[in-house]
Amino acid sequence: MLVYDAALAEQPQLVDAAVAAAGLALENARLHAVERAHLARLAEAAIQERRNLERDLHDRMQPSLLHLSRLVDQAREAATAPGGQGPLSGLLDTLAGAVHAANQELRELAQGIHPAILTERGLAVAVGERILRVPIPVLVELPRERYRATVEATAFYVISEALTNTTKHAHATQVTIRGWQQDGRLVVAIRDDGSGGAAPRQRAGGPA
Repeated sequence: MLVYDAALAEQPQLVDAAVAAAGLALENARLHAVERAHLARLAEAAIQERRNLERDLHDRMQPSLLHLSRLVDQAREAATAPGGQGPLSGLLDTLAGAVHAANQELRELAQGIHPAILTERGLAVAVGERILRVPIPVLVELPRERYRATVEATAFYVISEALTNTTKHAHATQVTIRGWQQDGRLVVAIRDDGSGGAAPRQRAGGPA
């Protein structure tokens, strides 16, 4: 409904133009709302898929690795028993270490897909745990309040990928991660002092 002064009744073209402009603005707003809702559903589906994959990795693979580790321990005891073979024990020690490393790698992979700490304690705490595995100093200044799951997950994966790229390619000596709220949105900035850069228009880039 468009309410206007009675004096405009003598200018129907002006009224019609205002009605058309208002209708166009409403339609644009509706389309933007539909698009945002669609993107939100896609993000939720992607996060749920990651959670399902994390659960599958944990439930199916980790027990097998732990069982293998127990078997190795039993074999080591047998090899070191009277009459056992010393070289076999050393080989089994190496194998046990490899199994333990694989188990640790699997746990880190599952956490990287969707770390439980992100769901339980939020973005700031999850990033604080993530930087413990980064070999260079990282300064983090992120809001402590909670956000929607899709927002926290998106921010975490962007930060995690940036840290991986910086570690592998940028030859940086430090990284700074800052976040703040702006116009009702979470803004995250990640910077390092390494080499590289980004040129989106040229479809080329590197760590920045």
